[in-house]
Amino acid sequence: MKILEQLDTQVTNLLQNVQTLRAENEGLRIELESLKETITALEEKTQSLTDALAKEKAVRMKALGQINSLLQKIQDFDSKNQQSTV
Repeated sequence: MKILEQLDTQVTNLLQNVQTLRAENEGLRIELESLKETITALEEKTQSLTDALAKEKAVRMKALGQINSLLQKIQDFDSKNQQSTV
């Protein structure tokens, strides 16, 4: 009979452990869902920043092109003036 009492105690302990593990598992599921939402928000923010960076790069390249064009005009003007003064 002592063995049955020990078995009963062990089964009770195991059932309590199962209950504890289920509660921990539920907490982890909730935390996982929260993390998934955070990841999704961060991915959207990353995409938004990537798009903004691409637009900024395009604007910069256009501005550099315009600056180069203006520099070329100045060089052409200086070149013509130097030739006419010679």
